[in-house]
Amino acid sequence: MSMCDRCGTALAPGSTFCHACGTPLTISPALAMVPPAGTQRAMIGATPLWQALGGLFMIIIGIVALSVSSFFAPIAGIIILMGVVFLILGLLGKPLFTQQVVYQTAPAPNAYQAGAVKRCPQCGAEIMSAALICYKCGASL
Repeated sequence: MSMCDRCGTALAPGSTFCHACGTPLTISPALAMVPPAGTQRAMIGATPLWQALGGLFMIIIGIVALSVSSFFAPIAGIIILMGVVFLILGLLGKPLFTQQVVYQTAPAPNAYQAGAVKRCPQCGAEIMSAALICYKCGASL
């Protein structure tokens, strides 16, 4: 959320004028994105236990493929090697396949609650009822 340089008031998104003191605002090319209230981050993916079990299963499949025919030896070797890596990393508690997700746990608070807004008589923009100056056109209210 941006702040007025002159009076320090928190400004509504898209404001061109401060709604408290009327100072024209300069638009910065890149604004820092602040996640809304209630935003959480989590890592999802295979648990280390399932990864270790998958590695063990791959080792067994590789041994079976190797015992069936020597024709499958190169493929079986790769499968066994991957199974060993999965098993060791799973036992160490380091899952390979994880992804970071962002989710909303609570709705963001609404600054424009019922009865807290009014319209600018000059441009018709919806503004907070406590505003003294329109943030779009700069008209006094």
